Amino acid sequence: MGIFVRSLARTICMVGLMLAIGCERKPAPPGDSQSTPATQPSTQPATGPSTVPSTEPTASLMVIDQRIVSFPPAKLRVRQKRAGDPVVAVLFSDDPKAAIDDNYTGNSYYLEMTLDIANPGDLAQGVWTYKSPTSERANSTNGIFLDGTHVQLQPLEVRVEFEQRGNEIGVMLQGHFLQFDANDPNIGRMVQVSANLTAKLP
Repeated sequence: MGIFVRSLARTICMVGLMLAIGCERKPAPPGDSQSTPATQPSTQPATGPSTVPSTEPTASLMVIDQRIVSFPPAKLRVRQKRAGDPVVAVLFSDDPKAAIDDNYTGNSYYLEMTLDIANPGDLAQGVWTYKSPTSERANSTNGIFLDGTHVQLQPLEVRVEFEQRGNEIGVMLQGHFLQFDANDPNIGRMVQVSANLTAKLP
């Protein structure tokens, strides 16, 4: 009987010791091989849309009469018929197809400029200065157009400079335009215009 009691007491002590050791066991660290594996491997290819931002310009801005006005992206076309002929640069907004519709209400610009350079390769040194001989409205497509063609800004006294910006051209415009409204097409109001555009070459 004494042997049985001693054996039972020894067994109870061993069980208690094992439970104590089990309670003091620390959980495995996150990097341990026994930790739960990630539910998605890090090498799994992304399935969602790309988050890389587009570098394509979405608009060009001008300050007209102390307010910022948005236009489609700027483009610049440079041409020279023959060596020795004037170099002509055409700055224009890349308008959508809807711009030809009568109900189009977007903004646009088109400026044809004869530069003081010998060849198109010297564009970065080119300057366009213009002074209108009259303050009357001209029958011309040259200018800035707001709200479709309801408002036209006709160059009055303008200076434009150019600079190389990588594969694009910087266009710095500063001057005064005559603003003609469709409701009163014969009376122009002088407004100041400035812009620092980055134009793509088509």
